[in-house]
Amino acid sequence: MMVEIPGARAELENAFRILYANMLYLARALEPDQEPDDALLPEPAVLDRREPLRHAYQVTLSLLATKQPCAAHAVDRGGLLLAEDGWSVETATGPTGRRAVGRRDGFVITVSAPDGEHTACRLGEGFAITGETPHVLLHEPVEFVPPEPCVTAETLPAGALLCYECDGLGWCPCCLGRGFVLDDDRRRQRCPCCFTRQVCLICEGAGLKWIHMMSWWAREQYPELRQDRPEGGG
Repeated sequence: MMVEIPGARAELENAFRILYANMLYLARALEPDQEPDDALLPEPAVLDRREPLRHAYQVTLSLLATKQPCAAHAVDRGGLLLAEDGWSVETATGPTGRRAVGRRDGFVITVSAPDGEHTACRLGEGFAITGETPHVLLHEPVEFVPPEPCVTAETLPAGALLCYECDGLGWCPCCLGRGFVLDDDRRRQRCPCCFTRQVCLICEGAGLKWIHMMSWWAREQYPELRQDRPEGGG
């Protein structure tokens, strides 16, 4: 059971209010005649899959370039306004368009627009202001406890053998039933063995294989059964 850290959600909600106020200030500086929709407080999301998981709020305001010559100019002007307000800003044009990314104290505000290099600059083009709060540890970290095996040599029923893949565990032996593994940066990656199914794919969670139902290939995985293979059998 996930237990919330006292005060963590309030900290995160306060960060959202600070973020949204900065975004509205920027939006009104760029397009004073437009009033973005009041944003309902969204649910915090896990935006970085690194363990332990942290939550953040993310919100987007959509606007039209009416006071700016075009959306690309709105991006450049937005970057300048952020820099003047003490944000560290990087501006770049890529395959998805032009953007100015401002960072300060863990907050991120991005002004972005579709690539306009190959189109005429014109009024009425759309651009967006996206914001992201600092990432906050919302729940108490829980130490992972590997699951107990579904079956052991002592509890194995007659006519069955421990699964040659998981040795009775029943859960995926690669991720131990979590459905994910951690990379070198402790980011969650989809388990390459069970592909998030969590159980062992060979025994499908049973932890054992019934001898009478084994294929000859499966029997080859057990030294004690290899003598049963017929000559020239496949």
